[in-house]
Amino acid sequence: MNNYFAAEALILNQLKNLENEFKLISTTRSLKELINHPSPTPALFLIYDGQEPFMAAGKEQVVDQQWLLVIVVRCARQTAAGAYERLEAGPLINTIATALIGWQPNNDFGPLALTTAPGPVYNNGYGYYQVRFSTRFTIRGATNI
Repeated sequence: MNNYFAAEALILNQLKNLENEFKLISTTRSLKELINHPSPTPALFLIYDGQEPFMAAGKEQVVDQQWLLVIVVRCARQTAAGAYERLEAGPLINTIATALIGWQPNNDFGPLALTTAPGPVYNNGYGYYQVRFSTRFTIRGATNI
């Protein structure tokens, strides 16, 4: 593997298959950036969300890399509880889960798995629903340091 972040382009390419469901599919740096720059809705954003070392043996390190997907919806009928936004976001989350759970980006990365994600954020009529996936890969250390 030449690029630690190679999964990003592969996942984004897989998400492009959902273009009929979203007005915009892209990447961004953070949820804060999304909130500060509203987009057309519904939209889907991919954010690198860190990694967790899983297991190490000798000169090999297994890593679970985290990718956060943020589904952005907006509903003219706002409620304090966000019920209308959830009605719009729910089917979109199912569509994303169906497209990604068990899908393998390439031979370097393991199949994507749904993991724990932060709860939704609501701001000025927008709902930001977060879904996190992880993929596992192995990094091989230098043979001679």
